[in-house]
Amino acid sequence: AIRRLHADGLERMRSLPGVESASSTIMLPLSGGYLGDGYVWPEGDDQPSDRGRPMVFFDRVGAGYLATMGASLRRGREFTERDDPTRAPVAVVNETFASRFWPAQEALGKRFRTSPTGPLIEIVGVVADGKYNSLGEDPQGHVYQPLRQGHAPSSFSFVRRSSSGVGSCV
Repeated sequence: AIRRLHADGLERMRSLPGVESASSTIMLPLSGGYLGDGYVWPEGDDQPSDRGRPMVFFDRVGAGYLATMGASLRRGREFTERDDPTRAPVAVVNETFASRFWPAQEALGKRFRTSPTGPLIEIVGVVADGKYNSLGEDPQGHVYQPLRQGHAPSSFSFVRRSSSGVGSCV
């Protein structure tokens, strides 16, 4: 029922006059909260402990979220409706995350886990760093995962880009 509500809401928002794009997110940037922080295990890292690992932040977002929010996709691709539970897990990461885990290497195509024994998640895109918790924060690693590949969220926010150039959240 939540997935249907989400799909219906997006369809209605996209049909509004002046809306150029619309998507969704579990956690809006700079909203005072965050979906989660945690750790990652790059493919081949078999150490079970999270001790000494850098913390990264996670968000689940809908197809077209990065473009709707005006994020700068540096390499790779954004999520589409095809990134659903029937497909292999994917992620888009920011440049800080990419350089932290694969310095002087291309992060596209690299894989990681969010727990020592979790499924491998392939990086399909790299986006410019942004501000997630506060405007004054230092660059931090950030992972976006497709909303459709996770459990149905108990809450989410819609975001839109309008022809006036002003984005808004609903």
